[in-house]
Amino acid sequence: HRRVTANDARWTSDVTMCASFARRQSRSRASDAPSAQSVRELNHQLDREPSPADAKLVTVDPRDVLAHAARSTSDSDASASDADDGATSDPIDYDEPLLAQLERLGDAYDAWVTRARLGATSTRLFRNPALEALSKTHWSVVPVFWMPVIAYVLYCGYVKVIEDGRSGAFAAAVFVASARGAWPTFEYIIHRFVFHAKRRREHRWAIWNQLHYLFHGCHHKHPQELLRLVFPLTVSVPVGYAAARACSAVFASGYAEFAAAGFQFGYLTYDMTHYAVHGNLFGLGDHALKRRRVKHLRHHYDDHTSGFGVTSSALDAVCGTLPRTH
Repeated sequence: HRRVTANDARWTSDVTMCASFARRQSRSRASDAPSAQSVRELNHQLDREPSPADAKLVTVDPRDVLAHAARSTSDSDASASDADDGATSDPIDYDEPLLAQLERLGDAYDAWVTRARLGATSTRLFRNPALEALSKTHWSVVPVFWMPVIAYVLYCGYVKVIEDGRSGAFAAAVFVASARGAWPTFEYIIHRFVFHAKRRREHRWAIWNQLHYLFHGCHHKHPQELLRLVFPLTVSVPVGYAAARACSAVFASGYAEFAAAGFQFGYLTYDMTHYAVHGNLFGLGDHALKRRRVKHLRHHYDDHTSGFGVTSSALDAVCGTLPRTH
């Protein structure tokens, strides 16, 4: 047991409510649009203001809350699965490394991976302990590694710009445009068209299922697994380096560093925002990022074909993929 505030307990209940909402919709899939009554109910519960009682300290065992959610999810998923696609049981043994088992799923992988297991907070992907360790990253690794890198790249760009007598204001504009434009665009494209790509039956190879699960599927299957909410350095460093090389090909020396730093800062913002809305880091998920948290949870528990933007919803609005709110 640990001593937490009632708001912490409500955070888990919010996730459970989203899952309950999604299960109700899956059982009435004959209609494409959710019922107005169920959506209003979800909005009311998620958007309610904390009551004075929420400020009281209570003793809560998070494992009890998650166990209750897991039992509820298991029972409802079983009935929904029988009604929707005739599946009789989950062929995956969650006590064994998962990646090697995904070939059992075949064409059922897409439906399986988007059905979250709320009660599971830790799973094993690899039998090899070194590979397993590399697949997990504590959130603090991201700012500790990337903030000095971004600062150094900015410094190098600043020196080149000043030495050549070029415009510092333009360099700052390049940084902002890269952080608030290039990164959110990249984030949206990768999330929607790669991680959630619709594949033809003849292209559903076992190796694709394993790669998809490794990079994104594990997060959808186990969205509360905190050590897999941010990208490991084995992924983010090559992407950051490739972005820097691309910026060097597009911009002049000096401005290229500002563009690369902006892109890397955009990534840093993304990972911290993503962790905050899932893990409620420093209470941000309940306050400053509350609306973003609600939208992202709907992506997980209501409709995984909408809400692809994490740091920005602008492209969701432009492309018509904003989550339903009413």
